Amino acid sequence: MALESEELKLDPLIGELADYICAPPPNRETALDAAHLTVMDTLGCGLGALSDPDCRKRLGPLVPGTIVPNGAQVPGTSHKLDPVQAAFANATMNRWLDYNESYFGKEGGHPSDNIGAVFAVCDYISRVNRSKGEAPLNMRDLIQACLMTHEVHGGLANENSYLDHGLDHELMIRVSSAGVTCRLFGGNRNHIIAAITNAFADGGTLRLYRQPPTTGTRKCWAAGDAASRGVRLAMLAVQGEDAYPTVLSAPKYGFIERRWGGDTFTLREPPSDKIIQNNVIKVWPTEGHVQTALEAAILLHPEAKEKIDDIKQIAIRSHAYTMKQVDRTGPLRNEADRDHCIQYIVAIGLLQGRLTYEDYSDDRAADPRIDALRDITTVTVDDSFTNDYYDLNVKSDANAVQVHFKDGSSTDDIVVNFPLGHKNRRTDGGIDRIGEKFRENIAIGLTHHQQAFLLPLFDDRATLETMDVDTFMDTLAG
Repeated sequence: MALESEELKLDPLIGELADYICAPPPNRETALDAAHLTVMDTLGCGLGALSDPDCRKRLGPLVPGTIVPNGAQVPGTSHKLDPVQAAFANATMNRWLDYNESYFGKEGGHPSDNIGAVFAVCDYISRVNRSKGEAPLNMRDLIQACLMTHEVHGGLANENSYLDHGLDHELMIRVSSAGVTCRLFGGNRNHIIAAITNAFADGGTLRLYRQPPTTGTRKCWAAGDAASRGVRLAMLAVQGEDAYPTVLSAPKYGFIERRWGGDTFTLREPPSDKIIQNNVIKVWPTEGHVQTALEAAILLHPEAKEKIDDIKQIAIRSHAYTMKQVDRTGPLRNEADRDHCIQYIVAIGLLQGRLTYEDYSDDRAADPRIDALRDITTVTVDDSFTNDYYDLNVKSDANAVQVHFKDGSSTDDIVVNFPLGHKNRRTDGGIDRIGEKFRENIAIGLTHHQQAFLLPLFDDRATLETMDVDTFMDTLAG
């Protein structure tokens, strides 16, 4: 199919995304520094998830025993998979603990969900190149590609609320991974348009597995599904698959009319490198909008820990998007429900002064004090928090927590405007905590020898960038 005809004019948004992906890779040092930090943090999140048997059982080949020539290495495991299945495994383990970074526009999401696809494709291409006597890709190529997926993903989040349309934000992963990995496979602008338009043609996945009362474990592997689908569409595109130039605007059958209710679907501005420099790297394994609420609860823990039975009310103030996403009352059926419940997470913070992924387990949730605290917790919207959340010049993600006791006394009203992993707080202990998190996570998935190889690279982008991707990945094999 010709890309354009008199009847089929390319949707402008598709053209903007394709032009960005085809342009020279971003090279601003501050953006590459942010991308390097995000790549290393995300790799650590995946290695940390290897402690969970439910995660591990989803990481192998579709057919046990399959051997793939030039297969891509799944970090911390013995699996070498085709790039589609490797993208599924990588992105699933990276996302499993809800520990990788977040970016907030009108839609929240995790642009680093695309990193699993980039790792898989760069590794596979490097091995194929080496087998033909050609140069492999290096880690700078990988970091730049990860940066580009962030910009496409975040650009699609800035002005478009998938939650309000009942769709999951995995659509942004599918589009971003499809477009950028198509470029990595050698695709030209026409190929990239084919990959992107086919990603949109898939429509949007229902969001029910993220929302009560139907929250389920699919939200742990939805990113893997979307990333792998993006890679599959990229491979089809470079093989000559048709594009659908009016996939967004086509009357009756296009995305906007059939999946978006006819509302505006747009980019705020052409992609650049703003998203990677405004993402939030999590320092606790929670849904992104709860990071500041948990920090406030942890700050209140010393005052509250001996008076838990004397608490009358826990008052949380938040912004409107948090209310949509993580304000959950009533029974919580599983870990997926609990890690998206602001009341549960604040209760854990007050009780323990910390939170780990194990705090979402059935055993931990059986502590009767948790639900007792949830029952006396109120969550209300603070309009100033909402305004600052959407203000491009502020982009806060504020929560406030105050504890009221039965004797009439209260704690201070603790307001945390920016998460500890936000760029505004990297020098406020944020970068140190991100480094601690990295060390904790890689200790789960790697041997002492592998940790000694990887740890220095957390702070050393220059050395990392010179490494061949396949050599780097072989060092992480389990």
